[in-house]
Amino acid sequence: MKSTMNRRKFIQVVIEGAAGLAAGVPAGVAGRFGLSHRLHGQVAQDHVYIQWNPNSGALKVKQDGTKLASKDELKRIENEHSRAVISPDGWKLCLSDVDKSQLFNLRKDPGETTNLINSGLHRDVITRLTTKIRQWQESVQDELKV
Repeated sequence: MKSTMNRRKFIQVVIEGAAGLAAGVPAGVAGRFGLSHRLHGQVAQDHVYIQWNPNSGALKVKQDGTKLASKDELKRIENEHSRAVISPDGWKLCLSDVDKSQLFNLRKDPGETTNLINSGLHRDVITRLTTKIRQWQESVQDELKV
């Protein structure tokens, strides 16, 4: 669980850091650019998609790691592909090619502390949001299998 928390915290920092970017889509990023629902306390009107690719330049591994993650954890994350969606009804699904998938109910768990992916209680949410990620990938011609 520790490495999953570290990865989420790191990605959250990257997303929140993006708040300082000018409006619009940064060069080389497909799709719409959006931030987490909880940044401004408002519910988005549409799904927000997040894409993470290895060697994107967003992560530089420090020699000894960081307070959030060890050097080995950062190396694994650096080589990971993931796709995520945050739904207007407050669910976040993350699909990864090297790590465990994750599902969070952001309304009940805004700190993303409890991964619900294997609870067996939210198969309908997982199916619905997986379909959304696949449709988005098709719309931006993303052929990655996560």
